[in-house]
Amino acid sequence: MFRGDIDDRAIIQAFPKDQSLKGMFFGRFVEELADDWKTVVPDLVAPPALGRYLAFADYPNADHLLLAFRCARRRFPDVGSRESIRRVAREDMATFLGSTLGRITAAMLNTPEGAMAALPSVYQRVSKGPSYSFEPGEKSSAVLRLRDSYGPWEYIVGQIEGILGHYGALPTILCSVEGGTANSAARPSVRRFDVSW
Repeated sequence: MFRGDIDDRAIIQAFPKDQSLKGMFFGRFVEELADDWKTVVPDLVAPPALGRYLAFADYPNADHLLLAFRCARRRFPDVGSRESIRRVAREDMATFLGSTLGRITAAMLNTPEGAMAALPSVYQRVSKGPSYSFEPGEKSSAVLRLRDSYGPWEYIVGQIEGILGHYGALPTILCSVEGGTANSAARPSVRRFDVSW
């Protein structure tokens, strides 16, 4: 469990305008915020028309993270923002599996190793900006490298946990930086995740 809080405002403001994510990952937040949605709209870079995100349209990563933090605070008020955002991120896998692309991808994969190996190509299909690379490790392990990433480390850890959890694996994830800085609000050259399960 992560302890403490993150400066979510600084992280959101650090996102470049050209980094985006498919709308399929936004809809659950709109539904969850429900009556509070109108109070969130003024803070969004690009609010969706009529409050509805289109599954395969591109929307700012900064908006996705703002919505994720708002939902994390509502859902997990008894833990700090580091842990709450990690828990929200774990659900990205279920959201992805609810899409056509997710169902097709899942039908071709049946192991944690396969899911980790497929992560770079899947990520490229649903996101513009950051990019993953995969390096197989020894038995039940891999190294993931994430370039041009501006979001909190805790969110990425939660995503990896959600992916591996779907396949019944319990991961251990060691985070490090290859060049640059580990500051969540600044972009490290390469974020490295040594994952074992």
